[in-house]
Amino acid sequence: MKRINIIKQAALLTAMVVVWSGCDNADYKTIDNAIYWEEASTAMAEKITVDPEKSMTTAITARLASPLSTDVKAEVVIDPDFLAAYNKAHQTNYDLLPGEYCTFDKSIVIKAGEALAQATEFTIQPYAAPNGEQYALPVKLKVTEGAVTSIGESGSFILLLNQPLVQAVPQLKSANMAQTNPDVAWNEVTNEWTLEGWVQMDGFAINNQAIFNSGGKGTEVYVRFGDASIPYNSLQIKTMGSQVNTVTLFEANKWYHVALTYNAAGFVTVYINGIKDVTLQTKGGPANFEQMQIVTSGSYFRNRCMMAQLRLWKVTLTPTQILSNMFYAAKSDDPNLMGYWKMNEGEGNLFKDSTPNGRDMTAGGTFDWAKNIRFDK
Repeated sequence: MKRINIIKQAALLTAMVVVWSGCDNADYKTIDNAIYWEEASTAMAEKITVDPEKSMTTAITARLASPLSTDVKAEVVIDPDFLAAYNKAHQTNYDLLPGEYCTFDKSIVIKAGEALAQATEFTIQPYAAPNGEQYALPVKLKVTEGAVTSIGESGSFILLLNQPLVQAVPQLKSANMAQTNPDVAWNEVTNEWTLEGWVQMDGFAINNQAIFNSGGKGTEVYVRFGDASIPYNSLQIKTMGSQVNTVTLFEANKWYHVALTYNAAGFVTVYINGIKDVTLQTKGGPANFEQMQIVTSGSYFRNRCMMAQLRLWKVTLTPTQILSNMFYAAKSDDPNLMGYWKMNEGEGNLFKDSTPNGRDMTAGGTFDWAKNIRFDK
């Protein structure tokens, strides 16, 4: 979508409103003013971080391009079509916030001689999002009284409501290798895939500290920190008969979001914290996924690794999708997910697959859990 230069368009606006006074007569009145959301002059949407445990209030303001000599009245209405257009343009998947979770004054008055209305306050009540639901509130200005109109997109605005991701995470060492059931092969064959998740290491004592091992015959996806000829804090990705190392050198005790994508042309791209790091051209061809293993290099794994929100997709996520969703849970019923391990159980050694596929992972030994780790911008 193109962002509108509201002031310029308001000055140029010469729309004609026809008021019929009889079969043969018409009175033409020129409208040379406009009402719009002040915040829409710079963006069509605003991200709001909401607390999952208490209500919060935010506000936006309606205004005129220039004051009038009479009052202008408008109504605030929900605009789901604008939200659908936003989702399509930005490759997002926001749902309309259910009405019971939000209250606001639907009436707006801009008094004669003034350009600004009193700010419209929206009170958001706590809501549950167990499956990674992301909600939004799209609102539109509908003029009910006054010689003004709204201009294109400027009369609509979206409040994007995002709950911070807060969860327990496992603290894994060499004895805690986790894997899906080795006796049940997935036989997932796909021309595209994405593997993403949050990772933190407490050090890089040695090479070949493997954090992910997936794939199948001839199409392994083996991801490790270090190799004999590269820094131990560089991430190496081996897949489709090729390998590539990240430019990014990881720091100890720091969380990183790692996303690996593979497309139908055979390109592997690595994203660190949503930013492209390196790209590799492989031989290409379909990949066969049969398993998922984490912390797999045995005695070579000499540091503690924490992980969260591990997701394996059978599509190539776009840079926008990676960046938009890395701080939030995903929808567990997304048909493009081959496996989704939130790793938020907080106890035990079972990591549940949140998808209907039932590909749970079981870790060896015992380990501690870190509580209330928060992932947000």
